[in-house]
Order: sequence, then structure tokens, then C-alpha cells
Amino acid sequence: MGKTKEVIKVSFILNKKTEDLFADNLFYAFVRLNDFEKLPDIWIVLSKVVAENVKYVHTEWLKIPRKDGGKHKDNNMRSPFISIDSIIS
Repeated sequence: MGKTKEVIKVSFILNKKTEDLFADNLFYAFVRLNDFEKLPDIWIVLSKVVAENVKYVHTEWLKIPRKDGGKHKDNNMRSPFISIDSIIS
């Protein structure tokens, strides 16, 4: 039987301060609890990677028009994402 590739996208809510909060010894631990039906998924990510991702994703979001065609208002909320490729057999 063949294997299927599944892409899982997970997002978390952070704030604007995240863009400037990074150091070589600072990491973020993101945890998805999976409705307590199975073990949680955990990602440990270097803060510089999170900062760059948060800034990039927010900048791109501001460029995309709202559903009514208007511009998004800049705000302090940030939503980085983690994309996971997994192979299901």
C-alpha cells in the first residue's frame, strides 16, 4: 500500500513584541494538546526563527485585501504558523 503525504498547518497567537524578542539562547515551545485524545505535539523553535516568521507573515497579511476589498488595519496581534509534512502509511 502507498504512503500518503499530509501537510498540517498549525498557528499560534503572539504579539508584535515577538518581532524584536530574540537571542541565541532563547527558544519558544509551542504545544498543541490535540483535545487530550492523544499525546501533545511539541515544537521547540529558535526565537530568531519565530521573530522572522512573525514579521514576514504579518507583513504579507497586511498586503492581502479584506473580504470587502478594504485594507487590513495594522494591529499588535501576530499569528506565526508551523507547517509540518508528515508521511502516513
